[in-house]
Amino acid sequence: MSAAEDLHPATVLVFFALVISLTVFILHPVVVSCSFVGALLFSALLRGLRATGKLLAGLLVLAAFAVALNVLFAAGTLRYGLVLAVMLAAALLWFSCYNVVVTPDTFLATVGRIVPSLALTISLALRFVPRYLRQLKRIAAAQRGLGKEAGRGLRARLEQGFATLAILTNWAFESALDTADSMRARGYGTGGRSAYAPWRFTRRDGLVLAIILACAALVVLSSATGALSVRFLPSFQMSAPIAATVAFALLCLLPALLELRKELVWRTLSSRI
Repeated sequence: MSAAEDLHPATVLVFFALVISLTVFILHPVVVSCSFVGALLFSALLRGLRATGKLLAGLLVLAAFAVALNVLFAAGTLRYGLVLAVMLAAALLWFSCYNVVVTPDTFLATVGRIVPSLALTISLALRFVPRYLRQLKRIAAAQRGLGKEAGRGLRARLEQGFATLAILTNWAFESALDTADSMRARGYGTGGRSAYAPWRFTRRDGLVLAIILACAALVVLSSATGALSVRFLPSFQMSAPIAATVAFALLCLLPALLELRKELVWRTLSSRI
């Protein structure tokens, strides 16, 4: 279990919401660079270097594609495209870390007390992507087992792809009907529902949440006053306020610092046994 999972889910949700929002909406080179480094370190500590390297390789391809599209079709500069690509990679890395730390059950138990319908909808939507990917792999394996592998030609590949997509769509409709029947059988929508939450908001959660909110407030204030404004065209501004830079860097590095602290405490206690 990671250090982030030891915190109260509300604290974790606030962190991811703020760091992703600031990364996306404050398109500044310093901001996106700090966000990318923090997300990369956190991902490496959560998954390991090999899994993070594979994820980063895919993100680099996506980032290069985004740069090319920006330069060719959006009449933007190469530097603006690079910042946009780093922002995209950082946001996707944070989302990947979110999927590891925050499970659908955790999200539903935390947000479900406030907005039950919205929490259930988001929880169902988040679990669809991994379910569809797993089912797609099963369908492809079954097709190979039946000897219906795609040919080498483009037409054969397209036909096989459409056939697989049709099978996946049918499975998705059947799965949706099963989910609806299951929810109806369990009495969903017939009245008030209670939720069990095995978490307690401790002083450590309060301290971490205060640090998160203070760092985010300083960055937002700097952005509102124009200190973090970006002028890509015709000039390219790289400077940023030192206080806002340090605050956002601390915000992005906070999960990695918590992980390293937990590892250090564990090694210290283990050495005393």
